[in-house]
Amino acid sequence: MAVAGCCDRIPGGWLPAGFHSPIADGVPYAGQARQDKYSGAAVVDNVVYFAPRNADSVGVFDPATLTFSAIPHFLYGTDKYWGAAAVGGIVYFVPRNQHNVGMLNTTSREFSTVSTGTSSTRHKYANAVVVGTSVYFVPYRANNVGVVDTTMSPPLFTYVTTTGVSHDEKYIGGATVGTKIFFSPFMATAVGVLDISSCVPGLLPYQ
Repeated sequence: MAVAGCCDRIPGGWLPAGFHSPIADGVPYAGQARQDKYSGAAVVDNVVYFAPRNADSVGVFDPATLTFSAIPHFLYGTDKYWGAAAVGGIVYFVPRNQHNVGMLNTTSREFSTVSTGTSSTRHKYANAVVVGTSVYFVPYRANNVGVVDTTMSPPLFTYVTTTGVSHDEKYIGGATVGTKIFFSPFMATAVGVLDISSCVPGLLPYQ
């Protein structure tokens, strides 16, 4: 069924007219049968990479060929990652219940991790914002903004402590304007603001 002359309704969503859904055509989500498979995505060289939430692999979708493939990550547990961001050819996955940042080298298709230095907080972050060569994780239940310096080898995870925010489920997204990152309030009663021009990990430039 065509809608407004531009889209076809297919199982799983909408696609431009004349295209076909890999799901409708019988190409599965890498054998994933469970719910809540992926949460968030990033693009590198026109290929889409899906962040594994409960899936046992990183999902890879090539819009040019309409093909779906998977890259195993060999991690256990549920609610692993919630969001993704790309810097160069590396995709960084936002830790939700995992105590590490997931990293996928899209050239070698190798998955690796870097520790967040904590094993206690669940539902840590919700989505990410890229500024230059750094990735900033939006604080959900974590009491800090996670920061990944991608210029280091291996990448370095640090954080900026939040202040004055008492809610557990604080923010759930962010955007950058100039040198400031604005976090969209979920249960927090104010918009979060991080001035990255004065951001020193471990100090308190967070408003």
